[in-house]
Order: sequence, then structure tokens, then C-alpha cells
Amino acid sequence: MLGGERAGRVVGPLLIALVLASPYWLPQFLWQDLILGPAGLPTKFVDTFLTLGDLVDPRYVRSIGIWMPLGIAAILVVARARMSPQFWLLAAATAATLAIETIYLRPVAVHLPMLSLSLFVWRLLFPAAFLAFGTLLVGVRETPAMQPWHLAPLAILSVVSMAWVMASLAPNYIPKLAASGDDQRARLQHYGSAPVWGVREFLPNTARLPWLCPADAELQTASYRELRRGLTVQRAFVAVPQGPIGIVDYRANGVDLAVAACGENLVLGPLQPGASLQVDERTLDWLLLIRLISLAAMLVLPWAWPAAATAGRTPQSRGRPRG
Repeated sequence: MLGGERAGRVVGPLLIALVLASPYWLPQFLWQDLILGPAGLPTKFVDTFLTLGDLVDPRYVRSIGIWMPLGIAAILVVARARMSPQFWLLAAATAATLAIETIYLRPVAVHLPMLSLSLFVWRLLFPAAFLAFGTLLVGVRETPAMQPWHLAPLAILSVVSMAWVMASLAPNYIPKLAASGDDQRARLQHYGSAPVWGVREFLPNTARLPWLCPADAELQTASYRELRRGLTVQRAFVAVPQGPIGIVDYRANGVDLAVAACGENLVLGPLQPGASLQVDERTLDWLLLIRLISLAAMLVLPWAWPAAATAGRTPQSRGRPRG
């Protein structure tokens, strides 16, 4: 097969996958400034980098361990480093993914676009583990002297290491979880204060809104749920604790309202008492519909595409050998 044809077979499905997946990742990218995001959490990206000792210590929870790297090294020794470009590409990708997580390359990593949005650089250990495993598969296939069962001791040691790490951490977590009764109290016990993980990073970012703090006599407080049902205004201003911004519209008697902020409260007004205050979520409704359509396409396409490609081939092309 020619290089251009092979590239076409890869690029086409990749573009289709990106388009079909865009309703799931593009809104988060476009709307990321509407929420606090990593800025709302107590952990900083620059503080999550690893030392070389962290990477190779099998007892450390944020490590792929030493067994897959040792397996790759064993393949190189047996094959005398005579490996294909595919193997070296995977090995280099594995090494680069691990290296960028270390404190030694931190000055470079902090400038990589969007990497800091992961909050924890060690989340790259997941792709690093997949790359290392792929390197092992290619290496075993290309090295006749190596057989898959030769890597069994490393696999067993890897499982034993993971079990040992989990068993050593269990006394710190299981009693607390058993005594807490529910997730909310478990997080309070673990962090010792109001839980922020999974909560605070999704709160609205009101930093760019104008500041408006009316007097208590002019202020009515209402939940976002009340606005969804429709709220009759009683005072000149309405405060909505942690009300979302940007992705929804607020209307009084059908007229769009400008929004302001006072601390973590969204402030709407001035309003006429007796007006009907509502929130318009049509943008979210359209996004949900588009996501459902995209999901349906992803379920159908893997079946429809091969059938259409087979039906479109001529009898001559079906019997033609691939070059």
C-alpha cells in the first residue's frame, strides 16, 4: 500500500472521530473561563511534579513501577538494540512522557499548552503505561529469542507490587470510609474542612462580572432551582448563590438581564417587583441534543462504514492484491 493511501486511511477516521467527539470536549474548552477550574482548588500544578526516585519506586502510588521499563530493557539486551523504528518510536514516546512529569523538566512542562489544566502532571502516567505496554508488545514480536511467557515474572511482580501498595494504604482509608456513612462526611473526615474536590472547581467564575452588592432591604435571595421553575420578584435585586453564568440567560418578563456579582452570589437587577424571573437553558438543551445525535452516529458508523465500503468495491478491486 502506498504511503498516501495509508495516511488517508488514518487521517479520515481521525477527523471523523474528532468531529463526532467535539460536542463532548469543545464546549468545555470554549467555556473553561466561566468556572473557577484549577484556580478553585488548593493544589497547584507546579507542585505535582515527580523526582526520579518517585518514578522508579515501586512503593510509590503515582508511578508505573519499574517492571515494564525492566521488560523493555531486557528486550533491548536480548535483541542487542536491533529494533525497528516502530519500537524506538514507542520507546521514545514512553521515555518522553515519563520525563516531562519530573521536576527536572518542570520549566518546560509548565509552558506546554493546556497541560496545566490536568492539575496533576502525574495523570500522564496513564498514557505512559499504555505506551510502555505497547513497546513491550512490539518488542516481543520483533525478538525471536523472546517469548511472551518470558515476561511473566515481571507481570507477577507488577501485580504483587500493586497489591502491596493498596494493602499498605488500606488502613488509612477503609476505617474512615466505613465510619463516615456517606460521601459528604467521608470527604469532611478526609480533608478536615468543607469539601472542595469535585465541587469548587465547577463553581462560576465571577471575577469578570461587575461588582454589585445592594442593601439587604433591596435584596431577595433565591436558588437557581427556583429560577428554573419561575420566580416572582419581590424586591429590586435578586441574589442567586453560585448561579451559573455564560451558558444560560436570565430574563425578567422575557427581557434579557445583565448580571453582576457580590462575592459568590450572582446578582440580577434592578427589577420591578412582581416581574417574572426565569432562566433560559436553551443553549444547554441544544448541546444535549447535539451530543445525543453524535452518540447515535458513533454507535451506527462502525457498522455502516465497513458495509458501505464493501458494497462500493467492484469485483475486480476485491480480488486485487494490496501493495
